[in-house]
Amino acid sequence: MKAAILTDSTATLNDRLLNHPDIYYVSLQLHFSSGETFIESEDRSILPEFYHRLKNAKELPKTSQPRPQDFYAIYEELVDKGYDTVFFIPLSAVLSGTSQTGQSVASEFEDQIKTYVIDTGRAATPLRYLVSQALDLVEAGAEPEEVVAKIKWLNAHTTIWALVGDINNLVKGGRASRAQGLLGSLLKIVPLIEFDQEGNISVLAKVRTKRKALMKLADAFIEEAKKYSQGYKGTIAHADDESGAKELADLIREKLPDIEIEFDWLTPVVGTHGGTGTLATAVLPSLKNYLLTK
Repeated sequence: MKAAILTDSTATLNDRLLNHPDIYYVSLQLHFSSGETFIESEDRSILPEFYHRLKNAKELPKTSQPRPQDFYAIYEELVDKGYDTVFFIPLSAVLSGTSQTGQSVASEFEDQIKTYVIDTGRAATPLRYLVSQALDLVEAGAEPEEVVAKIKWLNAHTTIWALVGDINNLVKGGRASRAQGLLGSLLKIVPLIEFDQEGNISVLAKVRTKRKALMKLADAFIEEAKKYSQGYKGTIAHADDESGAKELADLIREKLPDIEIEFDWLTPVVGTHGGTGTLATAVLPSLKNYLLTK
């Protein structure tokens, strides 16, 4: 088996994944009302300016999935290089049509490349973790069915919690009513939300201060970590709030002093939904825990 892993720009790929010859990704785009188009990339240096613009924008930029021709270009390259297998691990289908477009293109190459689609319901650093673990499994010689089963297990056991940076973004994006947004702003309510394995959103809590919100996130994280006796690590991603990310990590480490925590930015497509100042965190279980469920 010669396998490639295909994902998208919301996965915030690190240097190891970006530079790996078997990792490919397609970029999502945002379109501002001014007519400017912003194509996501892995260049973090442009993100502070993006989130500054987002905070002051009267209208949210419109997100759009990768172009079909981007998928065609990748599949044609994979055929030329002799790949026979692709693991396609895109962001949540709730947030984007990326998965559907990718599958449509993949079906046109099915006589040359077998594509295994793992629709994770994820984005950002949890999605990156799944991509990284899939690569580890492929490099260890795992059969395709084992790769799919274990990545699906990791996905099912990863819950994401987020502190919404700007409730008005939920209003503009249609996820909250105008009245809810006005009331939330007046009362300085900080919404906390939870994402399940399909990417569906539910309200975890509504609190009155950011400090209380961070404490609530830390409590949820610590409680979840108790489930994984064979190891785990954490991740915190932010929309231009590095100090908030550090504060959350400090709260988690009060109870879990030895935990490894990965930090990164939320990409524009993901950060636009919650607004500037959004923080997201998750427990990433080790695959060693997988054996305990078999």
